[in-house]
Order: sequence, then structure tokens, then C-alpha cells
Amino acid sequence: MQLFCHGHKVRLSQIHPPYSALIPLLLICVTVYVGVQIFNFKNSPYLTAGKRLLVADYALVVAVGVGAFVGSYCFHNIKLTKFVVNETKPLFQLVQFQQPPIMAVLAAIGLGFVVSFLFFMEGNISASIVNKPSNKLKKGSSFHYDMLVTGVINAILSVFCLPW
Repeated sequence: MQLFCHGHKVRLSQIHPPYSALIPLLLICVTVYVGVQIFNFKNSPYLTAGKRLLVADYALVVAVGVGAFVGSYCFHNIKLTKFVVNETKPLFQLVQFQQPPIMAVLAAIGLGFVVSFLFFMEGNISASIVNKPSNKLKKGSSFHYDMLVTGVINAILSVFCLPW
């Protein structure tokens, strides 16, 4: 298949090599495999139990490091498309709250309900796990402080169009 790029005929394989989609998939598989293998090291007979748990605790960090190393050094000569930043537009901008379209308001209400339900369920599930009688914990003075902090952080990030 041929495309026109800046007035020149270019084959699609010159723009996106056929293997460019497989490289991220390969890196994901390498990272997950390394992470699972290191995490499962806690069930092995090697080292003491404390050291095995310490190694398993750092499985994610080591797996991401190995994946980054493989991606950087094993595939350094493969040219992939780069993310282009538009320098003329501001990097961050405030949300325009003046007269949003009605569909945007309805979509925000629906998504806001789903996200608030998610936060509510996550908070209650983690609280019920932590507050088991076998843990012998007492409710502190700031029992729902985590939900307040989460709400304030999400509100601030939402105003600046940042992900949370």
C-alpha cells in the first residue's frame, strides 16, 4: 500500500515497519513474565522466608527495569515513530466552565457517578479488610480522611485536565 507524505509516494512499511506493533507486545510479555517469576520466588526453597518475601516485594520494580532495559538496549536500532509536541499551544490549560454543551454535562454526571461509586466501593472494601476483628485495630479520629484527600486531589487534577 502506498501513501503520499509531503508530496512523495511512501510505502506504509516505511512509515510504520510491520514489527513496530509487536515490539510493545513483546516488552509487555517480558515484563509480566519477569514480574510473575520473581513474585513466585517467595514459594521457592531458596533463601530464608524473610529474604524470599523481600525479593517478591520488589518484583514489580525489577520487572519494569528489565523491560525498560530490553526495550532500550535490545531494540535501540529500530526506528519507531516519536511523539510530537505542539510548541505553539500551551501545555496545560484550565477547563472552560462557561456554558458547556448539555451533552458534556450529562456525560460528566454519568461518569462522575460511576467514579464516585468506584471510590466508595474501593474505600469500603479496603476498610472492611483492614478492620477485621483479628487485626484488633481501633477507629482513629480521622477515619474518613482518606476519602476527603482523594476527593480534593481529584477535584484539583480535574480542573487542570490532568488524569487521576
